[in-house]
Amino acid sequence: MFEALSAKPHIVRLPLHDVPKVQSLLEAVGLPTIGIKQHYESNLIARMKDRVVGMVGLEVYGDHGLIRSLAVEPEQQGSGLGRRLLLNIIRLAEQKGLADVFIVSTIGAPFFARHGFAQVEVEDVPEAIRGNADFQLLVSDKTVVLRRAI
Repeated sequence: MFEALSAKPHIVRLPLHDVPKVQSLLEAVGLPTIGIKQHYESNLIARMKDRVVGMVGLEVYGDHGLIRSLAVEPEQQGSGLGRRLLLNIIRLAEQKGLADVFIVSTIGAPFFARHGFAQVEVEDVPEAIRGNADFQLLVSDKTVVLRRAI
């Protein structure tokens, strides 16, 4: 039987063997790949058959989280997949008992604002996140930092 053309990708935790596929997706959409392998157990992917068509990561720092690299394959953009990934990673943050989550974004601020995030200053980010070398690499004069309470 053929799979329907409108079949939705299913969202699962990232298995270690799919890390190279995730890195390829991130590179294809121009996002950094740092930290993916180290934090893979808190990453979610959207899968269609054997393809990874989306991903989002969560790094946990005490009772705070840093959402990393919400990425959707260009052919899936506009399908609601980014929203589904974001809501699922927020649910994961809730399950882990986090107080809030932060994200660093270049162009996605309006999308995240529609989902309860508000812009904050870098100084408002907890030291556990702010002191992380990966976070420091992500922040620039072209990015904004956003926060959402859980």
